[in-house]
Amino acid sequence: KNKEEDTINIVIGKHMAELDKIQLIQNEIAKYLGVDKTTYNKYENGKRKFNNDVVKQLVNYYNVKVSDIVD
Repeated sequence: KNKEEDTINIVIGKHMAELDKIQLIQNEIAKYLGVDKTTYNKYENGKRKFNNDVVKQLVNYYNVKVSDIVD
């Protein structure tokens, strides 16, 4: 191994750790909303419309006002 490979491996490892955290959070929120990961991803990517119940659940989950997530 050379130093460049070591550095690349460290960087990739850090990115993997961050992505794992994001994945865990997404799974947690999907579970909270009572939806599967595919549905959650559609919400996140704007491919599925939010109904009022989901918006209320998100407001409660994040402890924010509706205007904070809609505007």
